[in-house]
Amino acid sequence: MTRSSVAALALILLPSCAVGNRADITINRHITLGQELMDLQAAHEAGALTDEEYAEIRLKLHDMLDLESDFGLSAIDPTE
Repeated sequence: MTRSSVAALALILLPSCAVGNRADITINRHITLGQELMDLQAAHEAGALTDEEYAEIRLKLHDMLDLESDFGLSAIDPTE
């Protein structure tokens, strides 16, 4: 094969490889935010987190709670 044939073949095959490589990401939460807050507090009390790290993560978890309440997730009755 000539050099130009190899280059042309590469241009044809390379994009097709990228088309087949696709990943879907799914995030499943199996731990409640309340449990995460309790685990966070325990880690802080054990000295695994600094005061600053604890405050930052706690704030992010509370923001998640606010987000859930904004969408009415806590008001959903599972029996309905």
